[in-house]
Parts: sequence; structure tokens; C-alpha cells
Amino acid sequence: PGAGRLAVILPWEFGSVPRTWVEAMDDAVDEAWVPSAYVRGMLIADGADPARVHVVPNGVDLDVYRPDGPRRDGLPEGRRLLFVGGTIQRKGIDLLLEAYRSAIGPDDGLVLVIKDVGSTTFYRGRNARAEIDALAATPGAPIVVLDDDLDDEALASLYRSCDVLVHPYRGEGFAMPVLEAMASGLPVIA
Repeated sequence: PGAGRLAVILPWEFGSVPRTWVEAMDDAVDEAWVPSAYVRGMLIADGADPARVHVVPNGVDLDVYRPDGPRRDGLPEGRRLLFVGGTIQRKGIDLLLEAYRSAIGPDDGLVLVIKDVGSTTFYRGRNARAEIDALAATPGAPIVVLDDDLDDEALASLYRSCDVLVHPYRGEGFAMPVLEAMASGLPVIA
């Protein structure tokens, strides 16, 4: 910036931070704000100045994400497993689909609800939509895919309408759906 101080918010999930990033931070950034002690430790291990790396935890609006409140209508009956995130390899959608395919039986009453994020924007063309659609066409494997944008109230009602959040992410800077689900009273398998 032309004046003032510069803070960079850096959620990071890929292991070592690129050296050029740490060097650029040394030269131009006053502070790095990270969502967890784990990310802070990675930055410091890669050479960032510990005095300039601060944990600023993420949070949710507890007036919206709470156990009581409206539930989403129109979901199939049964035990609802919810996935919220981009349907990409890093987020573990392939692991979830394989586990669902392996575990589901025709009389299990399990429904997989997928709230796809970024399918028409930043993850367009890289998602597992074909695999999801193929599994959804299998008899006895009910899958609901929601790819519309949801505001916080609608997302909270979706959490309250399901039985568990399944979150098989391989890498994530900070998993906001886990926090949102827990605040909404939904157990999490991560």
C-alpha cells in the first residue's frame, strides 16, 4: 500500500510455503494473519518471522448458525449425510463417493446430500460432477446435489436438516463448514 501497514490473510494447506512467498512477506508485509496455530507453525518453519505471524481464528455468526431454527424442506427421507465444499480431489469427494458406494445398501435409508461449492466458478471443469451423477443413477444410492448459492440462513437450515457432516478433505486452510455444522448442532466426521 502507499500508506499504512499491510496484513496478509493466509490460510494454507499444502505443506511447505513457497520460499518466494516468505521472502516477499519479509520485504513487503507487516503481518501475516493465519487461521490456526498449525498454519502459523508451517510459516515459521519455512522462515517467516514469528513476531509477524499471528493466529486470527475464523468464526461463525452464532445468531444464524445455531441448533434451533428452520430446516430445509424437500430433502428425501432417511439418514442424511452432508458434504459441503468443492467437489474436487483436494476436498476428498472421490473418497466420499467410494465410501458411500461401498457402504450403502438398498435398505440402509442413507441419503448423501452434496452442497457443491464453486462448480460454476473457481472449480468449473475440475469437479467430480460426472462421477456424482453416475453414482446417483445407481439404484439404492440416493444422492441430492445442491449447487445453487445459499446465503447463511439457507446454509444453516441445510445443516439443521441433516444428520452428520462428512468432511474427507485432504487439505484445507480452515474448514468453515466444520465450524458452521458444529454451531448448528450437527456432528462432524472429518
